[in-house]
Amino acid sequence: MEPDRDPDGEIVKEVYARFGLAVYFAQCCETSLIGLLADIETASCAQPSQAKFDEFYLKNEKLTFGNLLRKFEKLFSPDGHLLARLHAFKLERDELSHRFFRKHSLRLTTVGGCTELISMLETVAASYESIDADLAKLAASRATQRGMPESEYLLKLAEIERELFDKASHGQFD
Repeated sequence: MEPDRDPDGEIVKEVYARFGLAVYFAQCCETSLIGLLADIETASCAQPSQAKFDEFYLKNEKLTFGNLLRKFEKLFSPDGHLLARLHAFKLERDELSHRFFRKHSLRLTTVGGCTELISMLETVAASYESIDADLAKLAASRATQRGMPESEYLLKLAEIERELFDKASHGQFD
């Protein structure tokens, strides 16, 4: 394929698909942070419960990522490396969500530009997936510190995931 040639519809669709995947992983990171905050806040309650967790979760869902990050720093004191990655993620995520296509729209006019965007978005998605995995490890670590074996924690997560997929397969999305 000639890089300067006009792109066909398929490669442009691939750019949008990769953008969607990157945004999906950004939302996974945000959701993981919401869950971690709800866990931290619930653990600090006099009588922790699922109802308290749900209450904190719903409250945290309404916060912007910047506010989630500030709350996380205040409540948890995460290690410096993770915190630096989360701050970089916030800036990159804002760029992706608010300016990506405006900034890169002319690249969609050539095959070479589309190929560059696909590569860029693959890198972004992989980075976000890695951050989400680190947040998941932190959540698992917190569970084991409270006495829940990691295997039990992972089984519980798998059970929740199965329930969500089952609901979604029956058209129940809320």
